[in-house]
Amino acid sequence: MKQLLFVTVIATMFIGALAMGDVKLNKSHKGMDVDGKKVNCVYCHKDTNIPKKGTDYKKHQSSATCSGSKCHSK
Repeated sequence: MKQLLFVTVIATMFIGALAMGDVKLNKSHKGMDVDGKKVNCVYCHKDTNIPKKGTDYKKHQSSATCSGSKCHSK
């Protein structure tokens, strides 16, 4: 019974991550870091305060947090 519960919880977390993540966006930021911080969902939405709603990310690319070296300024 505990194994079934464990598998169900893990599957739910995995499916939730797939549903909420933007694969194209994540692939384009894979391996990037800013000041030692990995660029991922937490960095963008918590550290730089980019809202989670919507998919128009272009308006944020000119901000100071997205236009450093190795970033969208190129």
